[in-house]
Amino acid sequence: VSGATFASRITGFVRDVLLAQVLGASAAADIFVVAFRLPNLFRRLFGEGAFNAAFVPLLSERLAGQKTINREALQFASRILTILTLTLLVLVIVAEIFMTDIIRLIAPGFVDDPTKFSASVFYARITFPYLFFISLLSLFGACLNVSGRFIVAALAPILLNVVFIIAMGLAYINGATHTNAPFDNNILDFIIVGIAVAGVLQFMVVYWAAVRAGWRVPFSLATLWNLKRGLKEAPHERRFFRLAMPGILAGGVGQINLLIGTAIATAESGAAAWLYYADRLYQLPLALLGGALSIVLLPDLSRLIGDKGAVRQRLNNVWLIACAISLAAAAGLFVLAVPITRLLFEGGVFSTTDSLAVATAVQIFCFGLPAFILLRPLQAVFFAHQDTRAPLIDSSISVGVNITLSLSLFPHYGYIAIAIATSVAAWVNVVLALWRLYRRDIWHISGRMGLQILAQVLATSAMAGFVYGGALWFFTPTFLSDAVGPLGQWQWRVVGIGGLCVLIGAALVVFLVLVFLLRGLRRTDWKNLRQA
Repeated sequence: VSGATFASRITGFVRDVLLAQVLGASAAADIFVVAFRLPNLFRRLFGEGAFNAAFVPLLSERLAGQKTINREALQFASRILTILTLTLLVLVIVAEIFMTDIIRLIAPGFVDDPTKFSASVFYARITFPYLFFISLLSLFGACLNVSGRFIVAALAPILLNVVFIIAMGLAYINGATHTNAPFDNNILDFIIVGIAVAGVLQFMVVYWAAVRAGWRVPFSLATLWNLKRGLKEAPHERRFFRLAMPGILAGGVGQINLLIGTAIATAESGAAAWLYYADRLYQLPLALLGGALSIVLLPDLSRLIGDKGAVRQRLNNVWLIACAISLAAAAGLFVLAVPITRLLFEGGVFSTTDSLAVATAVQIFCFGLPAFILLRPLQAVFFAHQDTRAPLIDSSISVGVNITLSLSLFPHYGYIAIAIATSVAAWVNVVLALWRLYRRDIWHISGRMGLQILAQVLATSAMAGFVYGGALWFFTPTFLSDAVGPLGQWQWRVVGIGGLCVLIGAALVVFLVLVFLLRGLRRTDWKNLRQA
């Protein structure tokens, strides 16, 4: 799963490099971020674990621990598919009608700029139906996950990135201009239409894979005509919807916080785009580790329910590994934020000022990165126990902290306040989750575990020093100022990214050697995770 996610992130970075070249942090970039924020929010909520949190445990129960698909599982999936389809259709229609009010809510800073505001409304109406297809995709992807087939659903996001890249290529071929006017040979025209096309393609691929795996889930009109009676006679479906909405909100708290932050940041020109690019960078380790762990861990924990000792052992094992890698990722990204941002994004209409603004936001997000990653396995425990109420309460508190800090700090620190608030809110969520699991005797930190975490911190500190020294040696001020110098922009970028890869690879070796020497991780930790 991590390999598929990594491939998705690599194509995503290619997409964002090209996007930065053609849009930069301009008004058009702000429009794109706002128009894409809502469907992207639903993609993150449904596609990266939140839908699975409610659906997978109940579907696993219908399979009774077997891989063979039975009639009861198909009937359950059919009811959910039918009701979900109807709900999504209503949601899309309502959103299309009231899109002006929605944009006024999520981008209040655009209200005083009629051009940006009207363009955002227009493009958001095109992108919003994307959530219909991505939500249905998540259902069939969850069916595949329960059957132990993770790859196709994990590879689906690559299609979005490929279509994005093709759309920007077509814009270049057709000589599209850098304007804000819809359907005036505008670069945004190609990108926005590409999003809509990608949603259909992603759904078709995952649906085809699910059907081939035996998940021929029918759309049942009987469920529509007798919806009220159907739910009364279907306790499992009632449980699903009782779990689903709190689970989706709890699982997507990070994205909800970012949506709130983006809304506040629209008051500052370019800030929405800066936060978007920063989000893309720190999401790489979060998706590789946090997303993959939650996808694979949830079905495993669902099978272990009833054996509290086994759940505790699995959680502690996963949490130790997640802690080690998240600390290393946060430290490395913090030190390398400036060269990474400049090498990936700078050029075209993306200036050095934009690079430094994005790098600063990335460094602030790094303080919250371990929390973003560590929260995933903690929430998976609640979801496996079919408890979405506790994570919803914790997430609501986290959102409240985020809003309070964002509004309080934004007048003083601008867009940086959003990164600060999001990071603090993530740690609040982690602390609350740990406290609840501790009270339920599912999680506790032993003396040995505490020493292992301390060893991980020491190994991370040494690795950060190594990375800092390597960065000072390779990424000299002369090199970083050579983007349009003798090397040429793309040659400079290739040499720099090559240097980054070598430095990151060497840092990873240093960290792994130190963390095992200091016994921050043991061979048994990896062995237990592989067995899971």
